Amino acid sequence: MGSSEAIALEQAAPFRNATTGLPAGAFWEAILATESARHARYGRAATVVLVDIVGLERVVPIWGLAVAAALEDDLGRLLAATKRASDYLASLGDGRFALLLTDTDEVQAINYVERTRERCADKLKRSGADCAFGWASPG
Repeated sequence: MGSSEAIALEQAAPFRNATTGLPAGAFWEAILATESARHARYGRAATVVLVDIVGLERVVPIWGLAVAAALEDDLGRLLAATKRASDYLASLGDGRFALLLTDTDEVQAINYVERTRERCADKLKRSGADCAFGWASPG
């Protein structure tokens, strides 16, 4: 899959999350398969980062579904703003996001996570929710 094919897939309505408007799970699976094959063939660095809004389920009874959806949308926009044009972001639903950081080794990924974690904590602090990050680089 070339970059133009990935962009077309990313923009296709069936591949978009209804809450955030970001690419959804089907897009993530397709891009992950493509980039995994690229990594196997060329050995280029890449890192997968998973982000979860912890405590989102506690926001709903207190603030309502609209506030929870707005938090998810806000975090999605924040993650989109922190990634590079060559990286991929998907919204997996229920406050879960996945990023594929291309040409990024584990040390670079840790730097990205630390910068982004602070911004996420600031964005969510009033809601009572927080962000959990996990990442892995093939190796």
